[in-house]
Amino acid sequence: MLVASGIVIFWVLLIALIIFSWDRGRGVTNTSQLSCSVVVPYRNEAANLPALVRAIQGQKLERFEVIFVNDHSTDNSEKVLLKTLKGTDFSYRLLSLTEAEGKKAALTLGIVKASYDLIITTDADCQMESRWLESMLSCFADDQVNLATGPVCLSGQQMIQRFQRLEMLALMGATAATIKLGKPTMANGANLGFRKAVFKELNGYEGIDAIPSGDDELFMQKVQRKFPGSIRFNKDVKAKVTTMAETSLHEMITQKRRWAGKWKVNKRWSTVMLALFVFAVNLAQLVLAADVIANTFNAWLSLLSLLLKFMAELFLILQVRFDLRERIRLSDFMFSFIFYPFYALFIGLAANFGSYKWKGRKYS
Repeated sequence: MLVASGIVIFWVLLIALIIFSWDRGRGVTNTSQLSCSVVVPYRNEAANLPALVRAIQGQKLERFEVIFVNDHSTDNSEKVLLKTLKGTDFSYRLLSLTEAEGKKAALTLGIVKASYDLIITTDADCQMESRWLESMLSCFADDQVNLATGPVCLSGQQMIQRFQRLEMLALMGATAATIKLGKPTMANGANLGFRKAVFKELNGYEGIDAIPSGDDELFMQKVQRKFPGSIRFNKDVKAKVTTMAETSLHEMITQKRRWAGKWKVNKRWSTVMLALFVFAVNLAQLVLAADVIANTFNAWLSLLSLLLKFMAELFLILQVRFDLRERIRLSDFMFSFIFYPFYALFIGLAANFGSYKWKGRKYS
C-alpha cells in the first residue's frame, strides 16, 4: 500500500505542476496579418463538411486558402463539398489522392500544394469560432516558433460523450504543461500549425508513416528534436476547435487504441516513461480502492491518497474548463474518477495487441 500511495502522491505533485504551468500560459491574444493555407483531409465526411465550410466562411482573417484533400471517399463527400462551397468567398482548392492513401498522404499532398508558408491543419468534423485562424497565426508572429497546437474540446450530451469531454480537458492541461516545460508529449492534428519550410526540411512524415495516426504528436517530436524550444501551446479560447465525441463504447475504444498506437512508434524516453507512469497511477488507484474496501490497517492512508488524487484532478479539470469556457458536471467527474482506471488499463494493454478498423480500413 505504501508503494501505491507513493505513486499517487507523486501524481498529485505532477498535477500541481500541470496546473501551475497551465495558469502561467495566459494564451495568445494579439493578432497578426499573416496568411496561411488550411489543409483539410477527409474521407467519408459528407455529414460533417457543410458545417466545417460554414465555420471557415465565418473566419475574420483576410487572406487564407483552404485545401480539401479527398482520401478515397466512398460516399458522396465530394459532391456535398462542391455544393456547399458555392457562394463562399474564401479561396479554396479541391484535391484527391490517386494511388497513395491515408491521412498523412492526404496532408502531404495538401501541404506540397499550399501557397503559403504557414500551414494549419484541422479535421472535417471540426467546428471553430470566427477568430480561430487569427489566434493560431498570432503564435507565428514570433519567428522562433515552428509549430503551435491549440485547444481541442469535445461536444455531446450522452454519458459516454461527457466522459470523453472530461478526458480531453485533462489532456489539454497536460499538453500545455509539457510544452511549457520543454518536454512536449502531446498534440492534436485537429488544431495544429507549422511552417511549410520546416515540414520540408524534416521530410514531412518520413519515418513515422507506418501507422495511420501520428501526423500530430510524432511530427511534433521530429520538430522538437531538430528545433528544441520552438513549439507553443495556444490556450486562447478563440483558438479552440470543437468536435463531436464518439457515441458508442466500441468507437471510443477504437479511437483510443488508434491514438495509443502512436506510443509504440514514439521511442522518446520521456514519452515512454510518462505512459508507463500513467499506467502505474491507474493501477495504484485500484489497489488503494481495494485496500479501503477491505478495511486493512493502512486503509486510512489509502483513503487519504485517493481523496488527494480526487481533489487534484478535479481542480485541474475546473481550471482548464474555466479558461476554455466548457461546462462539466460534478457527477460526471465522480463517475469518471471511478471508471477511468479500468478504461485506461484496458487501453494501455489493448493498444499493443490485435487489430482495429478506422475509416473503413483495417490496421494492426
